[in-house]
Amino acid sequence: MKIRVGQMNTLEVVDRIHGDWVLSAGADSVNLSRNEAPRDLEVGDEIKVFVYTNRGALVATTKKPHGTVGQIVVLEVVDIAGPGVFVDWGLEKDLLIPNNKLHSPVRIGGKAVVAIVLDREERVMGVTWLQKHLSTHTSHLRIGQEVRMIVYGETERGYQMVVDGRFGGMLFFDRNHQDLVIGQELPGFISDIRYDGRLDLSLSLPKQKPEALRDEQSIVADGIAERGGFLELTDKSTPGDIRRELQMSKKAFKRGVGALYRARKITITSDGIRWNEPTDDGLTS
Repeated sequence: MKIRVGQMNTLEVVDRIHGDWVLSAGADSVNLSRNEAPRDLEVGDEIKVFVYTNRGALVATTKKPHGTVGQIVVLEVVDIAGPGVFVDWGLEKDLLIPNNKLHSPVRIGGKAVVAIVLDREERVMGVTWLQKHLSTHTSHLRIGQEVRMIVYGETERGYQMVVDGRFGGMLFFDRNHQDLVIGQELPGFISDIRYDGRLDLSLSLPKQKPEALRDEQSIVADGIAERGGFLELTDKSTPGDIRRELQMSKKAFKRGVGALYRARKITITSDGIRWNEPTDDGLTS
C-alpha cells in the first residue's frame, strides 16, 4: 500500500523518534508531530491523517483540510506573493496557486474557486483553470436531481457552475432570477444532461408546477403594487432590467404578465403595466 499524497490516509504507528510518531503504509512512511497526535497514541495503533508536502518532505496532520486532491472548492485568498496566490485551506501551510495556474486576478480577502491537484513532483497545489478538471462522467445523474452549485465564471449566456464539486454545468440567465458572484454556493437542479456530459441547470425543478405560475403572478403583482400601481417594464425590456427590478427571468415575467392579463387584472401599455382598479361589480376595469 502506498501513501496517497493530498488525501486522507489510515496509517499504522510503527515508531517514535525524538517525540514524533512515525506512520507507515508498507514501504512508505511519514512523520506526525507530537503536537498533532492524540495523547493516548501508541505504537501499533492506526490513525487517520492527511498527507501533503512541505519543502519537499511528506508531512502528516490530523487536521482535515477544506479540500483534498481531486476536489474543487471555494477558498479564501490570504496572500499574493512572487510565486503566486496563497489560499487558506485549513492547514498551517497555505495552499499555493502558481501564477501560471491562475485564471483571473484575485484580491486578498476574496474568494477563489480552486481545483486541488498534484504537480509533476507530487506536491499539492491549486489551479483556477477548471475546465480540464471537471468530470464529464455524468451518466449516473438524472434530470430533476438536486445538486450543489458553485459559480466559477460568467458568459454572455449564463453562469458557469461547478456541480457537486466535480462536474461542469451552465445556469442560463433565463433560468435564473438573481445576480450571482464568483465563489457563491447555492442549491439547484439538473434540467438537462448534454451528450458531452455537461449539465444544464436550473434554480427550480425543470417541470414547473401550477403553484410556480401563481408565484410568478404574485411577483409581478407585488412589483406593480410597490410602484404605486404602474410598472415600467414591457415584453421589450431586457432580461437584465427585469432581473434588476423583479429578481425573475424574462420568461417567468412574461408568463406572470400573461396570466394576470387573462385574468383582467392588468392593462398592458406601450411603456409598462398598469393595475386595474376594481369596479362596483367586483370586476377589474
